Amino acid sequence: VETEKRSPKCAMMTSVALSTLADLTHSYRLYGVCNTCHRMERLNLLKLSMAVGASFPIMCVKTKLRCNKCDSRDCGIRIVWAGNG
Repeated sequence: VETEKRSPKCAMMTSVALSTLADLTHSYRLYGVCNTCHRMERLNLLKLSMAVGASFPIMCVKTKLRCNKCDSRDCGIRIVWAGNG
């Protein structure tokens, strides 16, 4: 997965490679999204890393998800850049 972010000081785009949970620093948020009922919930990266390991591939996280609202396992993920703060 690659994500782009804009530097606040210029309009230049930079590319960041994100492949494992360890790559998601404090600057990123990971959300689980139900494709059935469209519920979206922020995932706890610390708990997730402890459960599956920090080297777990981000794209495989969706195989571990189940919606708390409708019980569907048809889920995806969203990676959101939250800034440097």
